[in-house]
Amino acid sequence: MIKKEFHYLYAGEAIEYSLRFELMSLLGRTCFSKKPLIKNGYCNLGCGPRIIEGFVNAEFYQFNLLRKLLKKSIIKKKIDWEVDLRFKLKCNSNFFYGILVEHVVEHLKILDALRLFKEINRILKPDALLRVSVPDLKMYIDYYCGKKVHKKFSGWDDIKSEAIWSLNHNFGHQSVYDAELLTDLLIKADFKEVRKCSFNNSLDPQLRVDDFGRSWESLYIEAKK
Repeated sequence: MIKKEFHYLYAGEAIEYSLRFELMSLLGRTCFSKKPLIKNGYCNLGCGPRIIEGFVNAEFYQFNLLRKLLKKSIIKKKIDWEVDLRFKLKCNSNFFYGILVEHVVEHLKILDALRLFKEINRILKPDALLRVSVPDLKMYIDYYCGKKVHKKFSGWDDIKSEAIWSLNHNFGHQSVYDAELLTDLLIKADFKEVRKCSFNNSLDPQLRVDDFGRSWESLYIEAKK
């Protein structure tokens, strides 16, 4: 059975692009922004709760220093690099050997995603890889049109349009992608080789770290600088 939060009656309110979110972003960029460490040379950009050992795990500002000053509870996730992905990344050019962006860009407006891809291109080393996964628009449309897709989609069988709602609006989603649109954005961001691939199928063994729990709905694209 699909999780409750995938249904509209149980969905929480998203904070993306709210006034509170913008104020947090401004405070973070002004007071808590710093460059990443190199670690193993790879970055899990927009990591959420999924921490990958050895990678630079990057996420929105945690404000732990401020929390400590205010005697508030500290967020214990091991975040290595605090960022707002809509803005220029505080990172040297040609820095990372590879970057994973897993179920992140759907939370950005499409022009913010394009700007992010241009920044990722800048901070990747020559010939390095970007690996992107997003919910696959084609898979959702196929399901809505009655085609057989992954069995997890059956949680929406009573109201199939709820799957399209979840893709478009749930979890603060701001945009949707199929392979054609995502490829076009990456080419516009000056990536020279873009290919559609499958779960854990990467040209770089270090980037074979896809989250199996998201594989049932995911589109995978890899792009070389």
